[in-house]
Amino acid sequence: MAEAQQVVRVTASTLDEARRRAARLLNAAPSLLEAEVVGARKSGLFGLGAPKLEVLLWLPAPEVDAPAGPIEPVEQPDAAAPNIAWQVRCEAGDLHLDVQVPGPWLSEVEEHIFSWPLDEYDRETVRRALSGAEVSPVRFAHIEPPEGSDPEAAFFIKVARDAMSAWAVPGRGGPSTPEDVRDALARAGVKWGLDPAAEAPLSGPVLWARGSHATPSRDALVEYLFSEEDELAALRPHVREDGTVDYRDLKPMYTVQPGTIVGRYLPAVDGEPGRDVFGQELAPVLPARDTPAERFAGRDVEVAENSIDLVAIKAGRPVREGARIDIVQLYATSGDVDFSTGNIDFNGEVYVAGDVQPGFKVRATGNVRIDGMVDSANVESGKDLLISGGINGHAESRIVSGGDLSARFIDSADVICEGNLLVISTVVRSNIVCGGSATVIGRGSIVGGKVKAVTGIRCNTAGSPAGVPTSLELDWLGAIHPGPNRERELARYRGSQVVVHRDVFPSTMVTINGAKFPVRDQLRGVSFEAADRGIALISASERLGPRRYG
Repeated sequence: MAEAQQVVRVTASTLDEARRRAARLLNAAPSLLEAEVVGARKSGLFGLGAPKLEVLLWLPAPEVDAPAGPIEPVEQPDAAAPNIAWQVRCEAGDLHLDVQVPGPWLSEVEEHIFSWPLDEYDRETVRRALSGAEVSPVRFAHIEPPEGSDPEAAFFIKVARDAMSAWAVPGRGGPSTPEDVRDALARAGVKWGLDPAAEAPLSGPVLWARGSHATPSRDALVEYLFSEEDELAALRPHVREDGTVDYRDLKPMYTVQPGTIVGRYLPAVDGEPGRDVFGQELAPVLPARDTPAERFAGRDVEVAENSIDLVAIKAGRPVREGARIDIVQLYATSGDVDFSTGNIDFNGEVYVAGDVQPGFKVRATGNVRIDGMVDSANVESGKDLLISGGINGHAESRIVSGGDLSARFIDSADVICEGNLLVISTVVRSNIVCGGSATVIGRGSIVGGKVKAVTGIRCNTAGSPAGVPTSLELDWLGAIHPGPNRERELARYRGSQVVVHRDVFPSTMVTINGAKFPVRDQLRGVSFEAADRGIALISASERLGPRRYG
């Protein structure tokens, strides 16, 4: 430490905050102060708050011509020194506040004392003392000594009401050593959570023991060595930052070879019950649920000899089925589905790098990805279906997806989709039945044919200026099953809407739960939803009150 005129000790969260506080005490600019961090401590109730720094700060003395010799460290000023704003001392459980520089120090005082096992605290006395209205020092708090303790002892042991902490509190005075405190803790029955680095109390209470909280049990589980992005990348087109979709930027399918470790088994771990400072157990901890590693090894996956690694025994794509890992068999073609391949009927997943040519069929029990176009062909997937090039049905294609379906466009095809439908450009003269929502983005037009969904239809335009008959239908009443969950399902589907962001042309028919709304005049930016005895039409631009049509 360089030669200084004054030194102050400040407790703060950061060094900059310490400089600002010291600057007020030393009447100097913060940038002129030198600082040295001499310690750190916890803050807040039970010491669970953010750490606070103990910082020595000083204003360096002006330089002189004579060479300066080594300077001894400046001792911490006593309570009467004018460069200490306030100080708290504890004697026999009574806390006294000595204020040398009145100021807004209330939060600092409370941060300093609130972790202590206080039985009484008078905030108003502290406020008056810090404002200069009280003559210092003032008694403002009290820690009640335990019954039967020696009032003349150098310290006493105070156990918190919840028995989760034990403190050594200064008594009437006299020397004490850590060994004296340990002996007193043992006599008080404190034996759990002792802090070997704690010191004997000097001017304030010192935490010597802390109880431990319960550690919850962890059930047996598996750590997957492939991500959800790896698992689903093959079936998700790339979404740009502006929300548009690029079907040309598709990630390759993530596959593994035999012997690849696809997961690691983590056995169940029983938790530890919490204990107070007397070593007594708190509430018992529920035991962990143990599941054998074999339960996580699904189809074509086995447990290695170390009983930890889950290893693929066949080539394929790893997928999660609940908590289990399966290796799904993959049938892949490097080109088109045509006379060179014949029809594909596969128990697993199918990847087609090219087109599905007219008259051919692709059927799979799992996911299907087609990088090209489906041209007058039939495709059926048991799970999700991705058709990057779109569907050109020529009124001959039938497309069935047991999950979600995503395509660039759909033209003159019959489509059944159990999940959600996403189309990037247009839907033209097609009949679509969707068990979830139907969304058409990009150009976003639905022209001709019928689109029927359950949870909503969204597009940019519906119909055409030429008046091509177009039907948009929501039927969520038909999707509700009778039973105890009927009201919950009603609440879920009641907000379903048909939303057209731009134009709805005449000859478009909107149907919701059987109620029909024939569009006779061109509308712009509207949504349709179910209402009592009909359909409510809401203007998205003007936010008009809904008009109802039976």
